[in-house]
Amino acid sequence: MPTAQKTLAVLAAGALLLSLSLTGCSSTAPSKDAQPEETVSIVPAGSVNAAPSAIPSQNKPSPTQSPTQSPTTLPDVTFSVAVTGDYLPHTPILNYAKRKGAGTPGGYDFTSTIEAIKPWIEPATIGLCHQEAMFAPTPAQISTFPAFGMPDNFVHALQHVGYDGCSTASNHSWDKGRAGLVHTMELFDLAGMGVVGTARSAAEDVAQIYEVTQHGRTIKVAHISMTYGLNQGRIRELRNEPWLVHVNDTQRVVEIAYQARVQGADVVIASVHDGMEYKVPISAMQAKRVRDLGASGVIDVFVGHHVHVPQKIGVAPGGVGGGGMWTYYGLGNLFSSMGPDLAPGTQYGTLGYFEITVPGTPGARAAVTKAQWTGLALDRGAQKVWPFAAFAQGAPPGATISKATVDRYRATMRGIVGPEAEEIMAPPAPSDATVKVVPRPR
Repeated sequence: MPTAQKTLAVLAAGALLLSLSLTGCSSTAPSKDAQPEETVSIVPAGSVNAAPSAIPSQNKPSPTQSPTQSPTTLPDVTFSVAVTGDYLPHTPILNYAKRKGAGTPGGYDFTSTIEAIKPWIEPATIGLCHQEAMFAPTPAQISTFPAFGMPDNFVHALQHVGYDGCSTASNHSWDKGRAGLVHTMELFDLAGMGVVGTARSAAEDVAQIYEVTQHGRTIKVAHISMTYGLNQGRIRELRNEPWLVHVNDTQRVVEIAYQARVQGADVVIASVHDGMEYKVPISAMQAKRVRDLGASGVIDVFVGHHVHVPQKIGVAPGGVGGGGMWTYYGLGNLFSSMGPDLAPGTQYGTLGYFEITVPGTPGARAAVTKAQWTGLALDRGAQKVWPFAAFAQGAPPGATISKATVDRYRATMRGIVGPEAEEIMAPPAPSDATVKVVPRPR
C-alpha cells in the first residue's frame, strides 16, 4: 500500500523486530497429489457452505429505519490487491543476503532481492505475500532446503516493498515445528502485518481481516489460507490441534469464510497451497479444490501457490452470487534458486493484481472490476527478481539476464496465463483507499 497511507507504526515495529534476534519445495520428490480427497458437502443456505443467497448483505437498513423508508445508498468502495508467489530461501539466496547484511543487526539483508517489485506492490491497497518458509526460532536454526528456516530480517524486506500481510499455510509450515510456526506469527504481529493459514490457538483460527476505508466508508476484507499437506506427513499435533495449520480441509476454511461473512466481511480472498510441482496443467486436486470453493458461494478470489510455475488465470464457476470466482490457479515463484532443469517456468512468475468494488447500493454484491497480471523474471546471477516491464527498453542496470530472454519468458507466459485477465506492463496508480490490519484474537 502507499507509504503515506500506512496506518500502522511500521518504524516502531521494525525496531522491535531487530530485538528478536537446489531443488524444489518438497522434502523428497515433487508432490503427486497424494493426499486423500475430502468430501465437501454443499449444504442448504444458512449452513456452513451457504448458498450465495445466504451470505449476509452488508448494506442492510439501519435498525431505526422504518420498512417503508428507502435504504441509504453509501459510497462505493474500490480497492486493489497485489499478490505474489513462493519465496524460497535456497542456499545461494541465504549466502547473498548474509553478505549484504554483514555488520548489520540480524546479519541478513534480503531487501535488494525484491526491491524491483516495490513500484508494483506499494500502490495496491492491500499487498499479500505467500510466506512458504517459516522463520527460524533461533539463529542457529536458520536453514535451507529441505527444511527451511528463514532469518527474521526477511520481514523488513516485505515491509519495505509494501506488503500488508501474508498467507502461511504451506507444505513447509511445520519445517521448524511448533516453535517455528509461533515465531513466524510473532514476527508478523510485531511488524503490524496480517497473517493467516496457521494459528497459535483455537481462538485464532479465524480469517485475517483488513479494514479498507474510502470516501468515509469502511468495508472488511477477509483473507483465508490452506495447504494440501505437510512435508512431515500427518503430524500427531494436528489430531488435537487442527487449527495449527489448515491442512487439506476445504470444509473448515469455508466455515471460516462464512463466519467472516456473518461478522461483516464484504469480500473473501482464499490463498491455497496446492497442485503438482513444476506442472503447468491444472491437477485434478487443484480443479476439485477450485470447484468446491467456488460452489461454496463465499469466496470472491482464489489465489494459488506451490507449483513453482505460472498457471492460467480465469473465472471459475460458482463464486459469490453465482457470478463466477476469479481464479489465479498458480502464481509460480516470487524468487528462488531453482534452475530451469526442474521446469522452464521456475525462471518466471506471476504478480497478480485485481480491483474489487463494494457497491453502496443496498443488497448489491462486491465485484472484481479488474483482473490483471504482470510477469516476473528470476535473475539468479544478480539474486534479484525483476518485473518484465523493467526490460522494456533493454536490460536494467545490474541484471545478468537479457531483454531477449525476458521477451521469451513473456511470450511463453502469455500463452499459459490466457486471455481472460489483462496483462499490464506499467505499475498501477496508487490507491486512494487506506487499510488497517485487524489483529486476530488470541
